[in-house]
Amino acid sequence: MRIKFLAVDFNMDYCSFNLDILIKVLQLLVPIFITGFVYYIWHKQKSKELLSLEAKNLIMEFFELNKIFHDLEKLNFDNVKDMQLRIREFNSHKVKVLAKLTFLQNCLGNIDFKNNVDLFKGEIWKVSFIYEAYFENEDNYAVTRFEVDKALQPKTIFDNELHPMLTSQEVLLEACKKIAMYRSI
Repeated sequence: MRIKFLAVDFNMDYCSFNLDILIKVLQLLVPIFITGFVYYIWHKQKSKELLSLEAKNLIMEFFELNKIFHDLEKLNFDNVKDMQLRIREFNSHKVKVLAKLTFLQNCLGNIDFKNNVDLFKGEIWKVSFIYEAYFENEDNYAVTRFEVDKALQPKTIFDNELHPMLTSQEVLLEACKKIAMYRSI
């Protein structure tokens, strides 16, 4: 069989291309590619779900930390034991929050988020350092000293502005809200 195309003769007798083999190869490869694509999409979605769940848990830990922080800032305790219990709770939640923040920071790799986490860590360690001085004391005089130290701090912190720890936390809360809703930060 001879085919003439644009003044060129083609001899089709020597063409041994079998279309059935191509169809069989495609029948094998297409499901493999589809499976790989679905796995890739699923894997991306699962990682976003994990980050979202961690961000939601972190938001709850922030709220618990804030409740304890405000109890200590507003002197909502009766005696030294109660104050020490609140400080212990504050430290416990601080450790949880910092661990979750470090996990999110490592997973996201976002420089702005890392800088905000570092700022928050600095502020929370300052607060924790202040509280630790009163944690070891067993006398009721420690409560009075705690109240005096709170009174001597700059009034701007307690009047209209947020505490620096809460200000740095606000930025992280907004980022966690975006992560929890599967948005990029």
